[in-house]
Order: sequence, then C-alpha cells, then structure tokens
Amino acid sequence: MRLLDIVENLYQGREVFTRTVRTVADMMTISPYTLHPDDPIRDAAVLFKKYQIRHVPLAHSGYLVGVVSDRDLLRVYSKGYVMGEVPVRDIDAMTHETPLAAIATPAGLSVSPSQSIYEAVEIMMNRRIDCLPVVQPDKGAGKLVGILTTTDIVKCFLLFEFLRLARRGATSRRWRLMDLAYGLADDQPTDMLLGDEMSRATDVLSNEIPIVSADETIESAIQKIRRSIDRHVVVLDSCGKLEGILSDRDILRELPPPSLPLYRIEGSVGTGRLMDHLLPIKATNDGLRDAFARPVVSIMTKKPKTVVPEAGLDEIVEHFLTNRFGAMPVVDNDGTTIGLVSEVRLLSAVIALGRVFNMPAIGTPDTGMSANF
Repeated sequence: MRLLDIVENLYQGREVFTRTVRTVADMMTISPYTLHPDDPIRDAAVLFKKYQIRHVPLAHSGYLVGVVSDRDLLRVYSKGYVMGEVPVRDIDAMTHETPLAAIATPAGLSVSPSQSIYEAVEIMMNRRIDCLPVVQPDKGAGKLVGILTTTDIVKCFLLFEFLRLARRGATSRRWRLMDLAYGLADDQPTDMLLGDEMSRATDVLSNEIPIVSADETIESAIQKIRRSIDRHVVVLDSCGKLEGILSDRDILRELPPPSLPLYRIEGSVGTGRLMDHLLPIKATNDGLRDAFARPVVSIMTKKPKTVVPEAGLDEIVEHFLTNRFGAMPVVDNDGTTIGLVSEVRLLSAVIALGRVFNMPAIGTPDTGMSANF
C-alpha cells in the first residue's frame, strides 16, 4: 500500500494502521551504519558525533556480532572528553585505539523483521534498552538487516500529530492513554491514534517520580536510577520545588574511566562485558569512592527544561529529538513537579496500542540492569 493511501485511510478513520504497521520491518531503520569489532573505539565516537546517533551494530561479513552504545563510550572516556574529538589525555588516547570488541555487548538480544512491533517495543521497555538489532536468520547466524531504536518509535508521535491536526474534530471521546494500556477503556484504534488520547503530557507521564535531594550522594542516586525504568531522577528541594534532573548518562560521564585491564578480549568479540562495570558499579578504587561520595548537585542538570501538564506530545518529542533529552519533568502552574515524561513512557504508549489491537498484554517491567544499549 502506498504511503498516500495509508494517510488517506487514516484521515478517513479506517483501521488501516492495524493492518499495515504490525512488524519490526514496518518501523526499523534499514541498512544502519555498522562497524567491525576490530575497529578502534575512536571510530564509534566519530560516527556518533557525525550522524548524531547513539548506537552502532558491530558486524563481521554482514553478520551481527555485537552492539556499542554512547553509554559505553561515556563510561570509558575521562570526564570532559568531547565525543569524536582528538583526546588530550593519555588514558583517552589509549582508549581511542582499543578495539570495539572490548566494550561491546555481544550479539544475543535481537529481533527478526517479521516479529511484532509491539513485542519488540515491550522487550526494549522491560529490558531497559534503547535499541534492538534486527537480524534475518541465515545459516545458523543472524544476518544484520536493520536496527530498531527509541528514536524510530518516538518520531511516529510527530506524524500522528500532523494527522491529528488535519482530522481535528472528527472524534469527541477521550480516554487517558494509561487507562487504555491497562484495559480500563475501549476505543477504535484509529480514533485513539488521531483523537486526544495521545496528545498531552498527562497521557503518558509517570506519577511515581524517582526523587533525590541535591545533597544526596551520587551513590544514592545510582540506586534510585537502577529502580526507575525512566533512567532519570528528579532533584527536589525541601519544599518539593524542582532543582534539577539527573540521568544515567550524567553519571557515566562523571565517573573516572576504568583501567585498561578491565578490557578482556578473546577472538573477535569481548567476553568480559564492560557493561558489568557501568551500572551497577562498585566503589572498588579511590577514584570511584570519591565520585560516589560527591553530592548530586555537583553533576545534575540545573534548571532543566520542563513542560506543563497540557503540553502536546509533539512539543515533547521535538525536545527529545532536537535537544537529545531522554526525559522532562512535568510542572504545574504552581511550580509543583507532578510527574516525568520520558522516551520510556512513549514506549509504554506503543505497548498500549498493542493492547488495543489485541496484542499480548503488558507485563511487569524488569527492573534489573541488563544490556546497556
């Protein structure tokens, strides 16, 4: 079916979406940038900066062997290193030339092009990862054909908004999106997509806000981030007013880099996953102990960008894509922080669609740290 036909059918309220957007192949990025496991870490840093991406699959002869994310690089470079620039410190210069196999997550977690998009998104949410390599089984291995990322999914919300504006007034019912997610309401898929159920911050915000104070330690913040599927904590003062926000990337960027003996390479793929040294992290040396003991205020983002409860999801998604935010606090007119909207909550919205479309029900999110991409 042509794109024009899909848009026209959606505008008319026909259930074409449920018939045309079902599989990973319908949303994935085809033929993504790739690197070889023997390529140096610097190649990934340059690639991330040049194309503003956060993940790169590692492939050998077209077959998936691992994945590297920006989180991996944030952990191994020293504080202050600018991604993709020439290192000025000896330890960064050594890291620059280290093979990517040393820090990659070995191939294991992937999806096929024919797999349900809702199932794939649920895997991403429950495993707390931002991408899934897409492979086609071939001779007992996985031939890399694409990648599915949170960015691919988040962009859909902008497209829905364009159609919503064109079709405004065609629907009058309104359910809260999370009610739909947990089966508390029923509606037609197209009416939900292009009505108001996916239009505001309040539809996807998390009311259970992970909170820290500015004088809490980074170690305390790490524990709370581990328990939060949003990978962010909000920093509030004693009166409950917003002071800042802290993400897992902020922490990884701040910690001193591990010593190179942590790299353990066998063959072409690292068997000692550096992911095990990201979060959770144990204070095993003086540098880490000192970093853990520092207050949250020393590394948090102060006066973060916020949105009001009535903010449109298109506005929020624009911030996510343009400013590379992963989450934003939702603050009411009185200055009270009432929730958090994040990329993960948008993934929840996609799973809500799966429930409306009679796909498998939402499971309980796995809060354990697994892959780091």
